[in-house]
Amino acid sequence: MIINIIVLLFATIPASLACRGQPNTYPTIDANFKLVGAHKYGEKYHFYSSELDQNYYIVRAWGTPYQAGIAQGTLLRE
Repeated sequence: MIINIIVLLFATIPASLACRGQPNTYPTIDANFKLVGAHKYGEKYHFYSSELDQNYYIVRAWGTPYQAGIAQGTLLRE
């Protein structure tokens, strides 16, 4: 049983090392995200893109799924 697992792990390692994906050539966003809200289990950041005339919000949450959900709901309630 253990030998089968070891053989399976060694068989999948070379496949994961041979990535055939394309490099990402898209430009990165050089943004100043500002902390606009905080919760015991999360943080809310804001960024305004003048190029696209768009507001962006990023929520970073942690804890159990329930705690992260409460933080997300609290931070994005508006």
